[in-house]
Amino acid sequence: MTRKEELEILEKAYEGDLKSLEILFKEGIRLALSVASKYTDKSADLAYYTSKGFTGFLKAMESYHSSEARGKGEFKFTTYATWFMKKEVEKSLEEK
Repeated sequence: MTRKEELEILEKAYEGDLKSLEILFKEGIRLALSVASKYTDKSADLAYYTSKGFTGFLKAMESYHSSEARGKGEFKFTTYATWFMKKEVEKSLEEK
């Protein structure tokens, strides 16, 4: 997905468009699984860390809407969200 397509979907999602939210959530789950798989090889832990990664994805959605990164075009949303996801997974690793 291009940066422009991401921004269009994000804008529609912020306005409450359910189809756009569905697209973002599917992408978020895919990304969360990808991030979590780098931290564990156990299936039970994978589900846990995927949920933590998805929490990071949701935080990124909230933050990106008002961030300067969005306006300046510095990052694609998925790049921005991956950072939040890694942060949430790493935080949960420290807590264990």
